[in-house]
Amino acid sequence: MPRNVVLMSTFILLLLAAPICNLPAHAAPVKIGVITDLSSSMAFWGKQTVLGAEMARDEINAGSERVVIVLGDHQLHAKNALSEYQKLTDLNNVDGIYIEFSLPSAAVAPVSALRKKPTIYSAAASSPLAASPMMYKSFLDYEAGCKQIGEYWRSLGLQKVGILKPNAEFGELCLEGMRKVYPDLFEQDFNPGDEMATQVLALGGKFFVTIQPIN
Repeated sequence: MPRNVVLMSTFILLLLAAPICNLPAHAAPVKIGVITDLSSSMAFWGKQTVLGAEMARDEINAGSERVVIVLGDHQLHAKNALSEYQKLTDLNNVDGIYIEFSLPSAAVAPVSALRKKPTIYSAAASSPLAASPMMYKSFLDYEAGCKQIGEYWRSLGLQKVGILKPNAEFGELCLEGMRKVYPDLFEQDFNPGDEMATQVLALGGKFFVTIQPIN
């Protein structure tokens, strides 16, 4: 089973635990919105996420419909994410939302504060947390993780290292973590989708960490 399916099941279970634990048997089902990429370049990820959500729903329901999953497809676009979020909150009246990927998560953060809907997001970006008290992050901490890589390299005696950094928020977070260990870190930027042969050559013989633009 793909790792993100197991993680998604855990996220949904955590999100649902509080509102359903004290519901009487005759109460209306809890509605959970799930917004991810279902038809664009990361649809392979989003479809596994839906599978995880459905697994969690079935486990919680266990014979009685207490949880309903409502899907939204942002196709990795901020505008679509905002539209899907507003639809789920205003028309479907969901009780909480789970959303994936950095750009869509950042786009809906201000609206989550207005709608006052608890929203768990799975993305590297930390800016949604500052934009809304209703946003809760569940993803890798790029700054802490890259700092640990730097500490490991330092323990091996490596003195001069570099980083291939994408021009995105998660790239900046990794850079901050690495610089806590290597203040003079050599940095080579790139745009996601670029041919990186030139950037790799620019790093020469240095050890380097590459941050992949997945989230």
